[in-house]
Amino acid sequence: MKNLTPLISVIIPIYNAELYLNECLNSVFQQTYKNLEIILINDGSSDGSQAIAERYGEKDKRFRIVNQESKGVSAARNRGLDLACGKYIMFLDSDDKIALDTVEELLLPINGKSRIFSMAKYSTRDVLKDDHEEIHATSVKGKIIDRIKAVQTSEYPSFSPWGKLYSQDIFETVRFPNLSIHEDTAIILPLIDYVDEVVLIDQSLWYYRQVKSSITNIKISKKNFDIFKKIRCK
Repeated sequence: MKNLTPLISVIIPIYNAELYLNECLNSVFQQTYKNLEIILINDGSSDGSQAIAERYGEKDKRFRIVNQESKGVSAARNRGLDLACGKYIMFLDSDDKIALDTVEELLLPINGKSRIFSMAKYSTRDVLKDDHEEIHATSVKGKIIDRIKAVQTSEYPSFSPWGKLYSQDIFETVRFPNLSIHEDTAIILPLIDYVDEVVLIDQSLWYYRQVKSSITNIKISKKNFDIFKKIRCK
């Protein structure tokens, strides 16, 4: 491991995720990069998620569990941001998992920088490697349209908040809007506009689990129209 020292805040909203939560938290617990604070926001789970989160808190002081009434994923992420002390910020969904060198590989090309985020490729198949000897990083600066195009590169998580490592300064004023869905779409453009640089990591470091009950797989309903409310969000 290179000489890396900054504290990284990993924010994980949790809602009724007991089927996959152990796998998710274990992938963070075993990271090659150790200087982490792992903020678990239990957003009113009614299953065994809280008990699982508390077990990790008991065995590792880096895990911090916050229980709140169900307010939605945006409020959970914002609560995590309010509590985060890290120089860099990462979001992880509680039904996903990451390769064991993910934090290290995302941090290497942006360490010591501000107004920046790095992002890795993801896979919808559980085939992640846990050790990557040669990783190619591409830096994109210049006009905002160039950074937007970079974020939309094939095989990368585009407008999703997960899959990325952000410098903390990005979130000094930006927060997730209170929308039922598309809250990630509402926040990514202000983030891209704020940063000076986006770094693409040419490896699949993220396992995005496609859960049938996930909000991203639910049929269109009136919630979808929340995206049109974005223009009124501050």
